[in-house]
Amino acid sequence: MLFYNGDYKLVIKAEKGATFCGFLDVGSIGISKPEQWFDLRTWINEGCREFQEEDNSDLGNVYIIKLPKDKLKVLAETKRIFALNISTGTLYKKVNKLPYAIMKDVYESKADTYIEQTSFPECYEFRSN
Repeated sequence: MLFYNGDYKLVIKAEKGATFCGFLDVGSIGISKPEQWFDLRTWINEGCREFQEEDNSDLGNVYIIKLPKDKLKVLAETKRIFALNISTGTLYKKVNKLPYAIMKDVYESKADTYIEQTSFPECYEFRSN
């Protein structure tokens, strides 16, 4: 069961005798599990505190730093994986000048999740602010 929470979903996992939940980045659904599971009842009794990134997580930007020969295919994949609200044609024009920032003010852990999903992770780079 999933509940929306900004860029995260609350994933509820029911097991015999206990109910656990955890927060999962939207881009990670179906490919990973929450880093930390916690008791759903306790979470509700404590006022449903929202998920917070760890203090040691750095904000930064994700850049396209290079492109392989099959540029259009990679850009279409980039648009899909990073959920970019830009046409592939516009993105194609923007990446003529690299590096090009495709995500700004994102946590490094979230950026890494997206980058790992791509066919060419070496084409992307996270840079701390």
